[in-house]
Amino acid sequence: CPVSSISGGGSVDGYRGVGVDDIVPGEINVRLDRRSIRTVPLRVSTSGALPDHLALGGDLILTPDVVQVDGPASLVDRLDSLDIVPVSLSDVDGPVRVGTFVDTVGMGPVIVDPYAIALRVPAEESTERVFTGVRVTTYLVQGTGPIQVFPENVRVTVTGARSRVFAMNPDILRAVVPS
Repeated sequence: CPVSSISGGGSVDGYRGVGVDDIVPGEINVRLDRRSIRTVPLRVSTSGALPDHLALGGDLILTPDVVQVDGPASLVDRLDSLDIVPVSLSDVDGPVRVGTFVDTVGMGPVIVDPYAIALRVPAEESTERVFTGVRVTTYLVQGTGPIQVFPENVRVTVTGARSRVFAMNPDILRAVVPS
């Protein structure tokens, strides 16, 4: 496109009596990109670890878990998901909703809606539970006879979020010896 005028009607940025003699280069290239609007899922991103006395009682949940992305098709159409700005788990002291944002670093002129996101961290007190009499089993090896294991039962200690540990059914536990 040829550059033919400067806005301001004969003056430069409001300076009366100052005119434009020359513009170099005399042409500029303009590249247009198609606009694209898509819904893109978000990915959880965290840093650090929960304090030792805490454990996750469930999945980390984003609200919302998708955003609308609006911008140049060359950027928007290649997105399969977006990360959030990492949430530090080290700062968590119990079940909490943490505010964060969609990570748009390096995305240029892309608009993300909503930009502010909440991450639910279902942290709860960690505990341990001991299960006795857990049966020991092994996989059968083809071409061999029965395999005996000793002891037949063991003690298993599990650690985790209090609600999950105490909800465990001891009848589903098996100690498996690889073949």
